[in-house]
Amino acid sequence: MRAVTITEFGGPENLRISSIPDPTCDDDQVLVEVHATALNRADLLQRRGKYAPPQGESEIMGLECAGVVVARGASVNQVKVGDRVMALLAGGGYAERVAIDARMAIPIPDSLSFVEAAAIPEAFLTAREALFSLGNLGA
Repeated sequence: MRAVTITEFGGPENLRISSIPDPTCDDDQVLVEVHATALNRADLLQRRGKYAPPQGESEIMGLECAGVVVARGASVNQVKVGDRVMALLAGGGYAERVAIDARMAIPIPDSLSFVEAAAIPEAFLTAREALFSLGNLGA
């Protein structure tokens, strides 16, 4: 599959489209065919070498994505193949497919496109939490 990889830390000129092995999903994961991803501050920092992915997680950037479930692990019941989902990731959203914990798969409302949904799990929900929960923003 294709993925955006980093040849060396720095600017966007160091990003490349590379061919990497397809991910597989464990018993508690689903495999998502990525239709859209988002760009956020953590991605920019990771590209510059200032934000390491969690140990054992994908080195591929991309902390949120939206797509379609194409496979599921043996113990996954709440998500079906063909479901449109968005997800917060530890990494890997800048690839054609990503394996995610099934509990992180959020159904995409019919009213949202993949592009719109991809910006919700990290960017939108962080802003919402800051404004309404921490900032007590009201009418």
